[in-house]
Amino acid sequence: MLKMERHQAERDRPWAAPTQHQSFSCPPTITGPPGGVSSPTTQCCSSAGRLRDSPSLSVRPGPSVAPGETVTLLCQSGNRTDTFLLSKEGAAQRPLRLRSQDQDGRYQAEFSLSPVTSAHGGTYRCYRSLSTDPYLLSQPSEPLALVVSGVSGAPGLTWYLSVLIGVSVTFVLLLLVLLFLFLRHRGQDRRRNSEINVCIENRNQKQTVTNNKTTQTLETVFGLIVGLRTQVQAGTLRKPTIWAEPGSVVTRGSPVTIWCQGPPNANSFSLNKEGTLAPWNAQPPVEPWDRASFFIKRVTEQQAGRYHCSHFIGVNWSEPSEPLELLVAGRLRDSPSLSVQPGPSVAPGENVTLLCQSGNRTDTFLLSKEEAAHRPLRLRSQDQDGQYQAEFSLSPVTSAHGGTYRCYRSLSTDPYLLSQPSEPLALVVSDYTVQNLIRMGLAASVLLLLGILLCQARHDHGGARDKARS
Repeated sequence: MLKMERHQAERDRPWAAPTQHQSFSCPPTITGPPGGVSSPTTQCCSSAGRLRDSPSLSVRPGPSVAPGETVTLLCQSGNRTDTFLLSKEGAAQRPLRLRSQDQDGRYQAEFSLSPVTSAHGGTYRCYRSLSTDPYLLSQPSEPLALVVSGVSGAPGLTWYLSVLIGVSVTFVLLLLVLLFLFLRHRGQDRRRNSEINVCIENRNQKQTVTNNKTTQTLETVFGLIVGLRTQVQAGTLRKPTIWAEPGSVVTRGSPVTIWCQGPPNANSFSLNKEGTLAPWNAQPPVEPWDRASFFIKRVTEQQAGRYHCSHFIGVNWSEPSEPLELLVAGRLRDSPSLSVQPGPSVAPGENVTLLCQSGNRTDTFLLSKEEAAHRPLRLRSQDQDGQYQAEFSLSPVTSAHGGTYRCYRSLSTDPYLLSQPSEPLALVVSDYTVQNLIRMGLAASVLLLLGILLCQARHDHGGARDKARS
């Protein structure tokens, strides 16, 4: 405690290599019992320089990569090491920490960055520590600069860029046509009076339409209020919606937030876990006042299971939501393998099979997609000569199937406790037909504009010639 007060002035430089070991005071974070009310606490930062030697840091496949690739940063040391830490210069988040693996007397840890984005670019350093002094680190490794350049290979990004360019060009062409027609009619004095009358008439019609829409909107709002009041009185409130962020599959010890969304006039929300009698937790709504969050700082195996939520209005609770399965990964130490047939890059309409395999006894395989709204796919395993496997078929493939997939395995005795995830697999779906149609549409728009300009020029030339003859 005396050391922390003595070195409080250096708390903003926790990764500087001091001349002697130090402790630092860090900003408060939020922690608390699982499912309970959060409370502030503090954590300790690490100090480098206690262990005189420094580990080595290397990168595979290389220091310069394109977005979407899989990169592995390898920390190694010939001396006994319990934990490796990976730090990035200028990063807001805490350093990554992994337990070391003994490879024939050589200690190492692999930090995987997948898929790589531009945010991963920067300078990295590696440290090692012992379990007896986890906050006292070695000297840093040599700095390693990771460069992420090129166009992202995320599925569908090229299609979205093409659509954006096509819409922008079409919009500019339409503006040019409208400007040309406006300048033409502005110079015709003979039609000015009739155009003014037409504009006045159109404005009156628009005002009438606006008044009618306002009346319809008020009637709709009044009907919704009366309908909602009737539902509250009858005790038949609609089911709320439940989901988890960052997803329903969570690594043991990681944070997760369960959200429950209902109508904007709900008084409170409750979260219930199947198998428990009392509500697991209750929270008031947060802005925009139609939802509540239930935060778990560190997920444990006991918190895996099926959850429902309900909202309270007046004197009634709503019906429970659809179930949310909270799956905790890391209970089974090994991880299955994940492969794809015919390959990771396919065209829309093809048939794709994702194959999960494991040499250990498996009852169920789960296939999870990053940032997917739906729950993970689940299939019973098949025993093929001692090799357990399951085939997930995606047929026919569309652009929505593109993304990063991972596979997990579980046993029937604990269906909500999963293994370590497989290596990530990126599935790319490229639709060149849509891009060609967009290009053809742009070409047609340009030809149409040229045709309008040509017809207008011919019309003006003919009018000037008739006026000269008269």
